[in-house]
Amino acid sequence: MKHNQKTIYFQERQMEYFQEHTIDVQKFTRYAVDDKIEEMEMKKQGFVKKYVKEEEAGR
Repeated sequence: MKHNQKTIYFQERQMEYFQEHTIDVQKFTRYAVDDKIEEMEMKKQGFVKKYVKEEEAGR
């Protein structure tokens, strides 16, 4: 009985980790796409986007 409870607890923690990890990947992908579109728009207008490390880390 105790072993079963531990297994269930572990599986719940594991699911939480994967859900959080998946959300991070989706966020990263969405931002990467947004940045690419923004960069293309700026190039059309004659600007080149400057990447700021602190700004990227702040997300």
